Amino acid sequence: TKPSDTQTLSAQILYSDLNYQIPGALNPAQVEADRTQARPGSVEQNSSIAQKTLYGTLSHHIELGQKWDNSTALYMNNTEFENPFILDYKRETAFSYGGRTKFTFDDKWGSFPVKIIAGAEYQYGKTLAQNFGNRQGKADTIRFSDDLISTQAFIFQQFEIEWTSKVLMTLGFSENFGRYDINRSIDAGPNDPSNNTKNFDPIVIPRIALVYKVNQWSGIHGSISSGFSPPTIAEVRTNEGSINLDLEAERGINYEAGYRGKFGIFNVDVTAFYFQLDQTITSYTNEQGVVLFRNAGQTDQKGIEASLDYVLVRNQNAFFQEIKLNHAFTGHYFSFGEYESGGNDFSGNQLTGVAPNTLVNILDVRTKPGFYLNFTHQYVDAIPLNDANTVFQESYNLIGGRVGWRTTLGSRWDVEAYGGVDNLLDEQYSLGNDLNAFANRYFQPAPGINFYGGMKIGLRY
Repeated sequence: TKPSDTQTLSAQILYSDLNYQIPGALNPAQVEADRTQARPGSVEQNSSIAQKTLYGTLSHHIELGQKWDNSTALYMNNTEFENPFILDYKRETAFSYGGRTKFTFDDKWGSFPVKIIAGAEYQYGKTLAQNFGNRQGKADTIRFSDDLISTQAFIFQQFEIEWTSKVLMTLGFSENFGRYDINRSIDAGPNDPSNNTKNFDPIVIPRIALVYKVNQWSGIHGSISSGFSPPTIAEVRTNEGSINLDLEAERGINYEAGYRGKFGIFNVDVTAFYFQLDQTITSYTNEQGVVLFRNAGQTDQKGIEASLDYVLVRNQNAFFQEIKLNHAFTGHYFSFGEYESGGNDFSGNQLTGVAPNTLVNILDVRTKPGFYLNFTHQYVDAIPLNDANTVFQESYNLIGGRVGWRTTLGSRWDVEAYGGVDNLLDEQYSLGNDLNAFANRYFQPAPGINFYGGMKIGLRY
C-alpha cells in the first residue's frame, strides 16, 4: 500500500508445514548392498523431522526530502520442531523477532556524486529445547531441558563516491555484537543444572571496493573485505544436548577481483578470490550419529567463478519467443592451513565437503503458444568426506528437464501445467553426506531417476 506519495508499506506472511523421514547415513557396504535401505533402527524409531513455521514481516519505506530516504522492516518467526532420532527425541519451540532500519543519503559534493548508507539491525530469539529418550518413535523420559536465548546486533555504514564517470569507490564498515545464554533446568546426566553464557567481543569489519568502467559494455572490479561469523546456537547446543562453549567465531579476509562484459549476444562474468579464514568451523559425526562441530584452525580458500550466457533467439512475435543458454563454472580450491586433530596432521589437505570443480549448463526455451522447456546439466567433482582425504564422494553428472505450458485466462487467471524428470542418467550419488562420520557412515544416497508433475492456478486481484 501507499499511505502517501512518499511512503510505501508492505507486509508478508509465510506459513510452512514440513514433514520428512530421515533414513540415516549408510556405510559403503550398506550402499553397495542396497542404496534404498534405511540405517538399522531408523524405521523402528520413526527417525524423522516435523517442523511448522510462521514467519511475518512488515516493511516501510519513506522519502525524506530530495536527498534522504529510510527503509525499516520488522519481522517475527515462530517455529515448532520435532525430531525423533535413533537414540533420542528432540522437541523445540522457538520464537524470535527483530528489526532493521537503513538511512540513505544521495548528494553531490562538488563534481562528485556520493551516497551514504547507515543503519542497524537487532535480532532476539528464545527457544525451549528438550531432549527425551526415544521409545519406538515416542518421546520417553526427559534428558535435558534448556532455555536458549540469542541476541545479535549489527551497525553498518557505507560510503560511495564516483571519482570520475568511470571510477566508483565503496568504503564500508560494520560492527557486530553477539551473545548466547543457555539455561539448563533439567540434566538427567551426571552434571547439575547450569547457566551458561557466551559473549562475542564487538568487532569492526571493514570493506573497500573499486569499480572501473572500461566502456559502456564492460567493467572490472576489486575488493578487500574482512568477515566475522559467530557459531549458531544450533552449533553451540547440538541436537543431542551437548553444550560446546569453546567454539569460536570464524574470522577471515577476502580478496576479490573480477570482470564483467557484454560482447554482442554474449554476457561474460568472471571473478577470482582468495579467502583466508581463521577458526574455520567444521562438522563431524560421533558414534551415536550426532553431528557435532569444532574449530579447524586456518583454511586457505582460493577460487574462480565464471558464467557465460547468451540468447540465440528473442522475438515475441515468432513461434520460438526465446532460446537462452547459460554456462557457469565454479572452481573452489580450498585447503586446510595448519590443522591437527586427534594426533593427526591434516595440514594442506582439501577442505572437507567441498567439490573442487562444478559446471552447470542450462537451456531455456519459451514459445508463443505458452509451451516451455528447461534443461539442466550439472557436473560435480569428487568431494572429500573426511579431513584425512581418504574417503571421497565420486564425481557425478546430473541431467534434468522440465516441460510445461502456461497461459492467461481472461485478465485475472494464470494457469500452468508441467512435468519433469530428475537424474535422467540414474547416477548413484549422495546429497547431504555426513562428514567425518563415525563407523564410515558417510553416505546419504539420493534417488535415482525420478519424475514429477503438477499444476498451478493463480488469481490476480
